[in-house]
Amino acid sequence: MKATAELLLAEGKTQLQVGKLLGVLQQRVAEWFISSTETGKAYKPDARVKMYPDQQEAAAVRVEAGENQAQVAADYKVTQQTISAAVRKHRKKAEKLARAAEVAAVIGDDDLGIHAVDFRQQGVIGPDTMDMIFTDPPYDEASVPLYGELAKFASGVLVPGGWCLAYCGQFHLPAVLGLMAEHLEYGWTFAISHSGGDQRIHKYELRNGWKPIVGFYRPPLNVWWQAFRDLATGKREKDEHEWQQAEAEAAHYIGALCRPAGVVCDPFCGGGTTPVAASRLGRGCVAFEIEVEKAEAARSRLYDLNVQTA
Repeated sequence: MKATAELLLAEGKTQLQVGKLLGVLQQRVAEWFISSTETGKAYKPDARVKMYPDQQEAAAVRVEAGENQAQVAADYKVTQQTISAAVRKHRKKAEKLARAAEVAAVIGDDDLGIHAVDFRQQGVIGPDTMDMIFTDPPYDEASVPLYGELAKFASGVLVPGGWCLAYCGQFHLPAVLGLMAEHLEYGWTFAISHSGGDQRIHKYELRNGWKPIVGFYRPPLNVWWQAFRDLATGKREKDEHEWQQAEAEAAHYIGALCRPAGVVCDPFCGGGTTPVAASRLGRGCVAFEIEVEKAEAARSRLYDLNVQTA
């Protein structure tokens, strides 16, 4: 029976599914595969153990190469469900990369407004041409200076009164505000409600339920829009990019602060959420993504949207 279970697990079935097929409890299936090849010691699967993205990818590659999911789970000391999820994520990524290659062959030199270049080195857009910037820079401490570069860029390309909205982590909020205030006027700190539950901040023993979007504008202020809520929420979306933000969040603020038929700029395009949200709202978008693979995936996503809505 254990040999049969091993074959079923290799096909991608979970321990729970195997147990149902063989008429045993999931715990019994887990007990058949509890020895780690790394340590030779037994382990107890723990759903609380998390895997970093690079670990998920490495584990998925091992399974795709023919290794047993239960054994890979034992090596990483996680549940088999965690490994199964990593495999599904790996396969979905492979499908999207294949689709991006297909789209790249179709569109040829047309970049669909998504440029695979550092926004600081772009020569695409001129001064006073963008109605709004909506973007999601990296959150880590080493990337904080990018917010100053972003604000400097925004001060040149935004029309007077145009807004620059950028996601930001709470820990670096004071530094970010200071850097951006050197080039733009502070307007407001908007908020996104966490849709996947609170985050535990152990340093302060807090349960964090929101993330900030800092809002700066190029003066003078021109209030032309209708009143809108400064809090938005959207479902968790990570299909296109590991740190992807929800399209609904982008749509909320773009719809409020970018004039109809205006143009939005995203200097950190990632998976293409901003271009897609802008397109759905009838706004134009110019975006920059320094990683070629991600830029191609974002173009594919935008291309497929355009095909659907044509």
